[in-house]
Amino acid sequence: MPTMNIGMITARPMNFCTLDELSQMRMGELIFETTLPVVAGLDTARITDSTILTIIQAPAMNIKPHVCMWAEWQGDNTKVQAKEVNQILSNFPNLQLMNIDTLHGIGHGIADMLPTNLPIVRYPMEPVRQAWMWQIVREAIVNRSFTYPDVQEPERYKFEEQMTELHTKYIGDKLKVEAPSGRNDDYADSFALAWSAIAELYYMSSDNTPSHISTVPSDAEKNNKEQEVVRRIRPHTG
Repeated sequence: MPTMNIGMITARPMNFCTLDELSQMRMGELIFETTLPVVAGLDTARITDSTILTIIQAPAMNIKPHVCMWAEWQGDNTKVQAKEVNQILSNFPNLQLMNIDTLHGIGHGIADMLPTNLPIVRYPMEPVRQAWMWQIVREAIVNRSFTYPDVQEPERYKFEEQMTELHTKYIGDKLKVEAPSGRNDDYADSFALAWSAIAELYYMSSDNTPSHISTVPSDAEKNNKEQEVVRRIRPHTG
């Protein structure tokens, strides 16, 4: 796995990122259906935490990757979760890649029940892979390489809370990022899985290291109205 220069982590040894850093990328809406290319990350739950699905719209001309939506399930009912994940993904027919955390084996249960034609990667988040994953997420934050919905929804608040609560430390030369004791990191892990897919598909350079895109979202991005193919209305669930 590549090693990247992200010295801002060592300057802030206890916190992975700040709300001020994240909030500069907060813009746009939730997207529940699109024919544009997307990737996804699925962090699977054990009994006491949540399974989180994060879907990110892939980069396009002058448009950074955008978090379309999050979905959350409590507990470890893999049959129900697999069914509902598949239902959500049916609204994103141009899914390019979904990384599923399988480190503890739980993700395999969901992956086994999803259609075989889905582009799924079973992604065990072991230490070396995690170090690389969080390095590229940190680079994306520093360079403001993505956007996420500016909405008054609990999912957005959980995403921001968990990302800004993450602690960083080094074990040997390996970066370790984790939630404080008693706190959750499911939204953060799910985003990191999805961002890894973005990096692998779109930003890997010839020497197999991710390269960031332009730094600050432009006014044109903030006001972009060109996605007529996207429906931004929350589906009826009742």
